[in-house]
Amino acid sequence: MRIEGEYFEPRSSRRHPAIVSIPDGGIHIEFENGDHRDDMAIDTIQGSHDVNFVGGGYFRSNEKLPTEFVQRFQTSLERKISWLEKFSLSRLAVLILLLISAVVAYRLALNSLESIAVRVFPVEWEQKVGQRTYEDIRFLAFTDSRLSTEYQTRIRENTRQLANAAALGNLPELYFHRSELIGPNALAFPGGPIVVTDELVELLSDSEEVMAVIAHELAHIKQRHSLQSIVDVIGASFLAILLFGADEGVIEEMATIAASVLTLESRRNHEQEADILAVQYLSAAGRDPSKLIDVFRKMSAYFCAGSSGGSDTGCDPDRLSWLSTHPSDADRIAYLQEAIQNQ
Repeated sequence: MRIEGEYFEPRSSRRHPAIVSIPDGGIHIEFENGDHRDDMAIDTIQGSHDVNFVGGGYFRSNEKLPTEFVQRFQTSLERKISWLEKFSLSRLAVLILLLISAVVAYRLALNSLESIAVRVFPVEWEQKVGQRTYEDIRFLAFTDSRLSTEYQTRIRENTRQLANAAALGNLPELYFHRSELIGPNALAFPGGPIVVTDELVELLSDSEEVMAVIAHELAHIKQRHSLQSIVDVIGASFLAILLFGADEGVIEEMATIAASVLTLESRRNHEQEADILAVQYLSAAGRDPSKLIDVFRKMSAYFCAGSSGGSDTGCDPDRLSWLSTHPSDADRIAYLQEAIQNQ
């Protein structure tokens, strides 16, 4: 068996006409100038023309690789992936079934493993991760706050009261920063700290609304949502690699994207849980939980300003909501009103 084509040295775009043969099951490469190599080992075979060698060398055949060659050097899994990457309706149906199976496996198995992983991961480590992450991005995303020291001190004291109402063992650090990158926003890092932007304080204007936002972030920290999301993404990525392999290719990319979409629902559920818990924390601390609804109305008006279809309950709330990391403002307001009524 002799396969004509072109050989590329590692990290080189220079083509060398060559002939590949497989005497005695090994790999023999004969070059146009008479040189040859017998020390090559195949790493992967991609598609119907491409052969990747261990160490980075690459061979592209002029004609379709012989079936005997492919079967000899491809693993069973690689042959299945190559088969799937040749589009047809039957192959598409197989891919869809595999992805559905992945969804079922993910929900039944990895969700349970996620809760176990979160429970055994020490809180102290999570807090160190959160603090280190904050310090790493601080100089990239944040600048010094212009809020008065008196205001910051008052909000921190109120946060302490909220944390007590939430029965949060450790009070997370609360930082105020200006941020052109994220604008009016607040975020909780794994295990704390919490960052509130000046832009958010200026948009809300009411300190009770700021406390409602902080109550929401405290709920994220207590429920360890950031850690859950990290485990969720790792689990989804592992599932894609387990099913389709780790090599780059159309199938692997599609599987990874599909697995990532699965985590979006989990993140939306985290947001809803944090909203409901924030209502409980605010009520327990003697504060008005309806301020959280006012927050979402103001945020919605801000982000939807000037857009078509904007309203006080969100910009087109049904548009691609399944691709969002947060529930729509309309949904949030609806379930928050119900939660407040049930207090």
